[in-house]
Amino acid sequence: MASCSVLLGIAMGTVQPMVMSTMHRLVPEHRHGHAIAMRLIAVNLSSVTMPMVFGVAGLDLGVKAVFWIMGTAVGCGSRIAFQHRAVLLEKT
Repeated sequence: MASCSVLLGIAMGTVQPMVMSTMHRLVPEHRHGHAIAMRLIAVNLSSVTMPMVFGVAGLDLGVKAVFWIMGTAVGCGSRIAFQHRAVLLEKT
């Protein structure tokens, strides 16, 4: 468990600078503060609500359904990320 936590921390720590860099390239200069604030709101809100929502869903639907829902959400998110990557590559 400790080694998984260390690996997760390293992965999250290496991704954050890339997210901030991408956000600064996509957002107009006069909106950087707004974008950072919205990112922080989304991160903090999701860290509170997601465990509760998936806990309730696990009770109602079962654990298998929660994993399928989460897998679908990650798949949809990766599709959107690849589309944004293509847009960024076209700009450079």
